[in-house]
Amino acid sequence: MTRLGQMIYAAGEKIGREIGMSEGRRKGIEETQRKMNSLINALLSANRTSDCLRAARDEAYREKIMEELGIR
Repeated sequence: MTRLGQMIYAAGEKIGREIGMSEGRRKGIEETQRKMNSLINALLSANRTSDCLRAARDEAYREKIMEELGIR
């Protein structure tokens, strides 16, 4: 897992503990984190740094690029 992925995961865990979320919601957050980690790894491995930065800011672009890379 990338350092950014670890940070995202840790933040999600902290929030989950603070609000005492349900198991289903926790699994949803974990799935989202898995997808984001996959996206970040794929883009950085392909030297697509600008796409990685844009995907972090632009939800529509993030969905488009995930579809392009087959991240589901």
